[in-house]
Amino acid sequence: MVSHSSKHSVKWVLNSSIEQYRSPYVKVFDDALALPGNKQIIFTRIELKDFVAVVPILKSKIVMVEVYRYPINEWSLEVPCGHINDNEPAEKCALRELQEETGYLARKITNLGWYYPQTRSAQKSYIFLAEDLVKDKPNPDKTEQIRIRIFATKKAYTKLESGRITHAPTIIALHKFMTYRPLLRS
Repeated sequence: MVSHSSKHSVKWVLNSSIEQYRSPYVKVFDDALALPGNKQIIFTRIELKDFVAVVPILKSKIVMVEVYRYPINEWSLEVPCGHINDNEPAEKCALRELQEETGYLARKITNLGWYYPQTRSAQKSYIFLAEDLVKDKPNPDKTEQIRIRIFATKKAYTKLESGRITHAPTIIALHKFMTYRPLLRS
């Protein structure tokens, strides 16, 4: 039995777990849990690959991508993002995704932190700042339709604050960047 506990001594005990679905991108489990007071519940848990979000800075401008998102049938304005391959360090993934999606190589990469993007998953999203960029050729995945967009940081911030940017990892990454480098807003 697995016991999950926090610094507040709340314990949930895993009694059993049944895998309901699996693909290369997601696994879905129904976990039978015993909560404090012996309350029994079924908790649907999702396993997703960790991913990175990269804020690329090119001479005080932000390199972004418009990505076609099939589930919403729309183009989404985002920073480069991508799943971390098995045993791949997050920093290496950030450099790879930046090159694949934008065609830029970064000579300097800074880890700005990480967060949990979902409440039903232990998936992590790592945020990186990419600087000192050198142009190369993009190499997007076969399922990615991407248009590269470069904005003055003030314009990118305006798009963020106006709600034009709706991709949650991009919203978080840009806010993190703006607190890391607040003077670049202007």
